[in-house]
Amino acid sequence: MFVSKPLHDAGSAMTTECALIASIEDEYYRLRESLSAHNDLAATAYLAPDFVGTDVRGRDEDAKQMLYRMKSYRKDAAQITTVLSAREIGKRMAVGRKVLEVTKVTVGRKSQTLETLTFFSDTWIDSDGTWLLQRSRVDRIDTYVDGRLASKVTSTGQAR
Repeated sequence: MFVSKPLHDAGSAMTTECALIASIEDEYYRLRESLSAHNDLAATAYLAPDFVGTDVRGRDEDAKQMLYRMKSYRKDAAQITTVLSAREIGKRMAVGRKVLEVTKVTVGRKSQTLETLTFFSDTWIDSDGTWLLQRSRVDRIDTYVDGRLASKVTSTGQAR
């Protein structure tokens, strides 16, 4: 079977990205487990010393502030992280991901399903063979109540 060089190169690039995605999804899983367990020591093992997180409004926080904020998150919410893209550039990796968080809330006597879909742009750095999360920026947050879009907030300030 003959495979053209551009097609072969595209297939090779796709295989590389798939391997990166699988690898970095494992890192996100372990980081999330550490954060869920409120194990700051384990969580900081995945963060670069100069870690900066930026929320959808453009406010920055360092690792200590992020760890403190994470302690207030709902423990009953189901959360799924999906890496959408991963591109290695030298000793850096640019990652696009989304996080779906689903929880039940009660308003008055009515139970509702609250879904929050958050999109991130992250930068990981290679520190002597270990990938560390250096920057994490929230690009967009979509909120659904019982499957209906309730709000959409983007880092450009657009809200619906």
